[in-house]
Amino acid sequence: MIQLNVSGGILITEKKFLNSSFFVFRGIMEVLGLMKLDMANFNIRQYRPLLQQQAVAYEKSTFEKFMENQRGLIFFNLKIIQNFLGFFF
Repeated sequence: MIQLNVSGGILITEKKFLNSSFFVFRGIMEVLGLMKLDMANFNIRQYRPLLQQQAVAYEKSTFEKFMENQRGLIFFNLKIIQNFLGFFF
């Protein structure tokens, strides 16, 4: 509650009102933060099976590409090793 002082200034008589509104606002912000975290967890739970399927397919295709690229290098490396061993033995 705000009252007018005799000298013309404003005097706040109820400091409880200001403090309680601050704590109410703070509580609302905490609840909103928890709700945001809860929504993030919900979305993760919903998308986890889809992401796992996508990850398996992606890893499989990436590994196949890697093996195709390495196939020529494996034979090249084997030739080098055979030449090296043949040189010493």
